[in-house]
Amino acid sequence: MNTRHYYLLVFAIRFLLAMFPPSYIHPDEFFQSQEVLAGSVFGTQIYRPWEFRSNLLDPTQPPPSRTIVTPGLTSGSSYVLLSVLSRLFNAPQMISGRTLLYLPRIFMMGLTLLVDFILLSLCSSPAAAAAATVAAISPPASSTTTHNTHNTQANTMKYLLATSWVATSYFPRPFSNTCELVALAGAFGVLLLCSPGKVRSMALGCILAVGTFTRFTFVVYFFPVGVALVLQHDALHLRQFDRRAKDRDDVFQSQGNSTGSTRVQAAGQVVLHGFIGAVTTTACFVCVDTVYFGRFTIAPLNNALYNMNSSNLAEHGIHPRWLHCLVNMHVLFGPLTLLTYGILLERLYRCKHTPKRSAPGSRAAHATVSSWIIDHATCAIDVNVLSLFCIAFSLGCLSLAPHQEARFLLPLLVPVLLVCSSFLNNPARPIQRFYTPILIVVVLFNATLLLLFGVLHQGGLLRSILHLEQLKQMNAQTSSYRVYYYKTHMPPRFMLSNYGSPGDLGYVDLVDLKGAGLDVLKAQLSVQHGAKREHRMVTLVVAPKSVHFMDDLQMHKCFTVKTSFWPHLSMEDLPHAWSELELEMYERMDACDGGGGGGGGELGKREE
Repeated sequence: MNTRHYYLLVFAIRFLLAMFPPSYIHPDEFFQSQEVLAGSVFGTQIYRPWEFRSNLLDPTQPPPSRTIVTPGLTSGSSYVLLSVLSRLFNAPQMISGRTLLYLPRIFMMGLTLLVDFILLSLCSSPAAAAAATVAAISPPASSTTTHNTHNTQANTMKYLLATSWVATSYFPRPFSNTCELVALAGAFGVLLLCSPGKVRSMALGCILAVGTFTRFTFVVYFFPVGVALVLQHDALHLRQFDRRAKDRDDVFQSQGNSTGSTRVQAAGQVVLHGFIGAVTTTACFVCVDTVYFGRFTIAPLNNALYNMNSSNLAEHGIHPRWLHCLVNMHVLFGPLTLLTYGILLERLYRCKHTPKRSAPGSRAAHATVSSWIIDHATCAIDVNVLSLFCIAFSLGCLSLAPHQEARFLLPLLVPVLLVCSSFLNNPARPIQRFYTPILIVVVLFNATLLLLFGVLHQGGLLRSILHLEQLKQMNAQTSSYRVYYYKTHMPPRFMLSNYGSPGDLGYVDLVDLKGAGLDVLKAQLSVQHGAKREHRMVTLVVAPKSVHFMDDLQMHKCFTVKTSFWPHLSMEDLPHAWSELELEMYERMDACDGGGGGGGGELGKREE
């Protein structure tokens, strides 16, 4: 498959699976991006999470801990464009639940193609692919063989990327973790595909700042990249001194100078250029956030301080320290996780027992750690070693935190695919005979996880909200709605474009009951909601079919199934049969009007 066809294919696959059915992986995909930006751009009523609240009047509440810049670029830019077009063409109907849902996803699909481009470029570039792994165990291959190896690695990379459920499911969604992945891919691309110099160092500094403001954990992912940058410039500095020494026939003086203050000065210049890029970008982020929140805000610092408090993390869930290594890595990458762990152990063994090959006259033997990452004969960075360093260091650091979710490891897709695609195409490896079976197992794993998280998981929730938007438009002049979501993920509000306040004509009020018991739901339904209204207040309940909502006598009398959405899998209430893979919407019947809830079997009086 040529590269052009590859891009068309993966974009089409990701586009189709992002559009229908629009599954729902985690609330953060909305409440850290689209929910907040829709309220800011269109002025609609939304739920603003604590990370984006200024809390000026309540100093006991945590300060803002998320930058508005990154979601502003991903979701905000799409909404601003939509707002401009709707006004330009005098077509307010362009602003609908579907456009609000899908436009940021289309933008993210375009943005994340950059990840594909960088990874394929790294696999196709002999200079960047760093054949040091093969050279360490066999004589240097010819240029033709090397070129063919890179082409084969690029084909394997296309296969792994096109079939990855992570790429298919996460790339179209404006997760902060997806943006962090894009930043890490950008750092790898700039480091390995751009020529060394001041511009490259400043660009990496900018990427460091952008990634850190996106998620403060990006510092951990970037650290190996920064180390490789400094070590490569040090190797270039040493080679330059060697050349000057040969020209002047003054080797001893050159060696003395190069191992002293001049090496520190050269490294300092690299760090300084990166620092300039990082500080400049940081200043821009801080200024924008300060204006938006109305108070001086350094978002990643606030977020880091919040996460250092164990009581804060307890509210989000405490997990064992081994969860990332033994569970989350396997959930994201499946068979490639075991392959990566095996490659890492083998590489550590070879580094310990096999001397590093170096060019005659080089001083690589005196810089053991540097020689693992840098080929001192060419001053090229070994992509495989850099990727393994990134995986081991990031995984180790993130495993120290007691709160661990699989999506936190999303950026590791970049080094994992680089390492595995290179390893699978190394002709010196006996694993070559299992090449096809491994790829078959990989595609079966990804197809299963794609079906689970990309199709079934909360697959009916977003469609139920789009249905509510249709009901709102049809009855905007006669009714308002109160909708209870029961045993589902938290429902986003931005697709409803609500103005005013709950109870107003045409307003759809969503109440999230999470995983509460049935008695809590019945208590909510029995509450009298205040003064009478001139319009009808419609009460709906949205719950998985597996809840067996209608088995309760009171519910059976008062509610009827209005519509259902298939497929839908709710982890909050697992189904017991295939027929229960549905999300159902129930409407209160007129039989429940009059009287209160209780022994009579009626759940309160509908507001009128």
